[in-house]
Parts: sequence; C-alpha cells; structure tokens
Amino acid sequence: MDFQILGPVVVFDAAGEVIDLGGPVRRTLLTALLMRANRTVLTDTLVEEMWDGRPPRTAATTVHTHLSRLRSRLAAAGPDGADRIVRDAAGYRLRVEPDELDADRFTDLLCQARTAPADAVAHYDRALRMWRAPAMVDIEAAFARPQAAVLDEYRIAAVEEHAALRIDAGDQAGAAADLRVAASGYPLRERVVELLMLALQRDGRTADALAAYQAFRSRVAADLGLEPSLDLRELHHSLLCGTVSGGLTGRRSLPPDCGDVSGRRSEIHALLDTRAVGNGPPVQVITGQSGSGKTALAVHVAHRLADRYPDGQLYLSLTQDHRPVPPADAARTLLLMLGVPASSIPDSLELRVAVWRTQLAHSRTLVLLDDAASAEQVAALLPAGRGCLVLVTSRDRLAELPAVRRVSLRGAVRLAG
Repeated sequence: MDFQILGPVVVFDAAGEVIDLGGPVRRTLLTALLMRANRTVLTDTLVEEMWDGRPPRTAATTVHTHLSRLRSRLAAAGPDGADRIVRDAAGYRLRVEPDELDADRFTDLLCQARTAPADAVAHYDRALRMWRAPAMVDIEAAFARPQAAVLDEYRIAAVEEHAALRIDAGDQAGAAADLRVAASGYPLRERVVELLMLALQRDGRTADALAAYQAFRSRVAADLGLEPSLDLRELHHSLLCGTVSGGLTGRRSLPPDCGDVSGRRSEIHALLDTRAVGNGPPVQVITGQSGSGKTALAVHVAHRLADRYPDGQLYLSLTQDHRPVPPADAARTLLLMLGVPASSIPDSLELRVAVWRTQLAHSRTLVLLDDAASAEQVAALLPAGRGCLVLVTSRDRLAELPAVRRVSLRGAVRLAG
C-alpha cells in the first residue's frame, strides 16, 4: 500500500489503483493517523483536531463512524489493506510499513543525497519528483499545517541544494529554469535568488542576473521595508565587477532546523560559547543515547551560529547503513562538498586530510559531524584553522579527543511531529 501526502492525500493499493477514501472528513482523519503512524491516537485528540477545538456533541460518534467506513474501504482494496486501522480502548492506530509513506521516502532520499555526493543529483531528482503539490494541500484542519510547513522547508532546501549541484556540474540553464519556478513560489527566499543569479551569470546572462537581483530588492523593500542581505549585495557587486567565482556544492549543507529543542536551553547556551579549549579550532561534542535529540540540538545550534561562519556550514553523517564511515571516505565526501573535483582528490587518507586542512586553513567554516562512532574517526577530520568550528554528535563520549567541550544529554528531546 502506498500512502501519499506530498500533495493531495491519496492512497494506492498493491496494484497501483487509487483507493476511494470518501469525502474530506475521512481524508482528514486518515491524515491525522498518518502523522502518528503505528501509534495509538486518542479519540479525544481526533475529535479536537477534526473540529479545531470546537467539536459538536456528536463528534465522537461521527469519528467512530467515519473511521469504521475508512477501515472497510482499505480492507476492500485487497489483503494488503486488511487490519490497517486498529481500534483499542484508547483510540485508533494506523499500521504503516517501512517505505509506504511518500514523506518518509522523500526524507530518506535527502539523507542519501547529502551523504553520497557522487549520486546526489540523481537522489535529489527522485526526491523532488515525488512532490505533486504542497503537502496535504487538500487538508484544511489546522493540525496538519505545522507538519506541512516542515515538509515544505525540506522541499525548498532540496531545491536549493539540487540547483547548486547542477550549476557546478554545468547545467546552468536547467537550474535557472527550475530556480525561476522556485522564486515565484518563494519570492522572499534569498538563497533561491542567489543561486538564480549565479546560474544566469554562468550561462552568460549577466544582465538577466542583475535584473533578478533588482526584482528581488524591490520585493523586499515593498514587503518588508528592508535591503537584501550583505551576502546578496556583495554578489550583486561582484556581478557588476565581473569577479564572480568559486564553487557552490555543499557550502551550505545543513539540514533544516525543524526540531523542537525548547527543553535544552542550558545546553544551547553552553554550545553557543565557541571559544577554543586548546590551540586548534573549537570542538563541541554532544553525547547521549539514541533518541535523546543529539542531531536536532546540533542542527539547531549550527543554524544559530551560521552567521559567524560565512565561508560555509557543512553537514556529514559518519554512520551509513548502521556502519561507521571510514575516515578516508568521509574526508573524500567533505572535499567534494568544498567543490574539490573528484579527479583532484588523493587516494590516501593522509593526503586527503592534508588537502582538507589546507582548504580550511584560513576559512571560517562550521562542520557538523553527526553520529560519530569513535574518536579516531573524528580526529582525522578536524581542521587545523582556528577560524573553524566543529560540532560532533555521538553516543560515545569520545574521551580520547583532547581539548573539546562536551555536552551530555540525559533526557529525550521532544521533536515536532
């Protein structure tokens, strides 16, 4: 069975046929269950969400009736739909198997794109083709809006990262066409305009790039009473002077800041202190058990600190398929993120690390190394320049790493959605 929410909510049976779910009430109820797939949702919660906190007296009965009919529709679609909606004393639970929800497949592809640069364009292509319209566009209930906004942020971040890769690969015209579409949907998104200007300039259309800047500047002034950011104004100046250069790939590869870390105020305060402990760059290690919210906290702090590291913010997971990434492979990925051509990357770990540290010697770059397995793995990837910052998450304390600040998470962070 295939549940899709990246557009209007729709369900396909095992044969690829659309299942007739019924009217908007049933689609909304199904969406409420999908957002907590495989977890029991209290009947009272469904009642509150269906009527936005103003339910009629017959609301509970109405919910039971519609869910019973929805369960019958799914079961009638074939053996794959049987027992999908389970009722217990507390409420209802929707059974969703791995890879059956398009939003999960989309985010998995984004993770693959960000950790496997050689295949990143193909992964982004597949991920973005999954979108048919804004997420849950046909669901009017207020409960769906926060999750829809999270998915939408993932989508536009993927559009930007995909475009940067294509521009660096020489597909300026194709990237520019897609970025114009993105700019119409996100008229105040600076990164989209920045990439559009660069794509047009590299395609030999500097006049169009300058016109895109002027149009954006007028929108920002009219809607917000502001000027574009310093970075965008500097790019505009570089276009006028003919001095635009450099690669785009991976320089801003942080995942979206979507986690709720409101219960981590003291940890955030500690991590925002970026003073170095030793003679090298500052290194912050966030430790905790699986599910404690290490990655959400690290990503949030990285976004808070991004302005201090204008040369780039890089994200790399050091675990793939539940196995540690060898340091040599990790170093190669980081070099690709910096725009180093694959043909110029040395074979040995020692030489890759040397190139990596040379690239960052006079840089102000933030590097987030997620889910590290060992101190040895991290040590090989530490830059030498004191202008950089390294954030590390790990289930291990990485005690062998000297001169680092450590923040230990003892409780679980509640994540949005």
